[in-house]
Amino acid sequence: MKTRKTVLKDLNALGGPSSLRNLAWSFFKNPGFRTVFIYRIQQRCFANRQFRLSALISSLNHSLNGAEILSGCEIGERLIIRHPSGIVIGAKVVIGTDCIIQSGVTIGEKFIDSKSDGGYPVLGDRVSIASHAVVIGKISIGDDVTIGALTLVNRSCSSNKILVGVPFREINR
Repeated sequence: MKTRKTVLKDLNALGGPSSLRNLAWSFFKNPGFRTVFIYRIQQRCFANRQFRLSALISSLNHSLNGAEILSGCEIGERLIIRHPSGIVIGAKVVIGTDCIIQSGVTIGEKFIDSKSDGGYPVLGDRVSIASHAVVIGKISIGDDVTIGALTLVNRSCSSNKILVGVPFREINR
């Protein structure tokens, strides 16, 4: 079962052993892990075409943890969410493996008008996003990118960069 393996990899990313006891402890103690765990169940339902159940689980995640992760987004293994409050991830967002997301981050489409398709971001592997950053539009973010706090990312960038400011400017590593 792919979901089980992915959850265990998410648990390992926190630095603990992947035991049932540690899973239960992390679920109740760590709201970031709980958010990711519930998202994995939500996505399993979505992949099995159980759309209403998936939406219900998404609402539960929002109510329990304050994170709104919409069904249909694709998030790679070993995601770490430090503080889930205020996180919004859109329905067609793609996030790579080994990423870190802080509180208040928004990743989604550029336009509010439902008739417009503003496109969704695609984030590479090992992307770290600090508190209250906004990543919007049909853009691509390379691997090993760090996005600073309160940064607006509305255009694509290559790998190995640090992004800061509104609108962002690139800093080489």
